[in-house]
Amino acid sequence: MPKRRGKHQHRTPNRPARPAHSAGPPTDVPSVPTLFRLHLIDRRMHAILRRIPAALKPVFLARDRERIELVKQAATPAALIDLAPLATGLAETAWQDRCASLVRRRSC
Repeated sequence: MPKRRGKHQHRTPNRPARPAHSAGPPTDVPSVPTLFRLHLIDRRMHAILRRIPAALKPVFLARDRERIELVKQAATPAALIDLAPLATGLAETAWQDRCASLVRRRSC
C-alpha cells in the first residue's frame, strides 16, 4: 500500500508562486454586495432600484404574472417564506410588499 502524503505539502522549486489576487480595474458599476447593502440600509436607494425595470414592466409582467398572483394570495408568513424561491423578477417586489403587509398586520 502506498504511503499517504502529509497534510503539509512543500512547494516544489520548479513551480512558480501564484500571483496575488487583484480586484481589477475600478468600474462605474457598484458590486452586487454593495447593491445588496444599499437595498437593506437605504430606503431611497431601494425606491430607485424598484424604478429601473419600469420601462420593461409589460414584458416582465407577462413573464411573472403567475408568481405574482401566488405571492399575493399567501395568507401567512410561513406560506410566503415557502414562496421565496419563486420570488424573482417582478415577483420579488410583490414578495417584499406582501411580507411588509403581513408584518404590519401582525404587529397591529
